[in-house]
Amino acid sequence: MLKKILITGLFSAAFAGTAFAADVPKNAEECEALVKTSSALFDEKSLTDAQEAKLETMFDALDNQCASNSFDEAAKTAEDIANLVPDA
Repeated sequence: MLKKILITGLFSAAFAGTAFAADVPKNAEECEALVKTSSALFDEKSLTDAQEAKLETMFDALDNQCASNSFDEAAKTAEDIANLVPDA
């Protein structure tokens, strides 16, 4: 599911091209919003297969962290994801 979000670009790229420090989510809803915001960073970005595979793994981890209420870890993973945003 996350790969579909990433590839189809369903969310706006409000933070595209900028690094951000993810606030630690306080609940599952905020954590899911973090997933969506992180996904939006890659809207309309050209990614290699290797980058796409790495991101899929990271988004799977982020999704699992949200599901298990590991919000501190989720914020760290979201920051790591943001650091992978290509410039062009």
